[in-house]
Amino acid sequence: MNGGYTDEGRVTAAEQIDDAINGPLWGSLSAVQNEQLYRTGAFWLANGVIEAHIVVDELITFLTDLEIDEVAPNPVSQKIGE
Repeated sequence: MNGGYTDEGRVTAAEQIDDAINGPLWGSLSAVQNEQLYRTGAFWLANGVIEAHIVVDELITFLTDLEIDEVAPNPVSQKIGE
């Protein structure tokens, strides 16, 4: 997860992720080496229906060549992502 609920939290999380990626453990993972690491928002930690929709939308865009609007337009996540 990349971020938090504040700008400072997002910067701190991004720095920690960059440190981990460049470290020996994470740097040895094939997903990191193949640039298959996806940064997400803090809503991945939430447990509501809206957040669940956003997570599914992001998974579709991360794992396929599809745009989410082509598959399942979700006006709620579009407004949150703006």
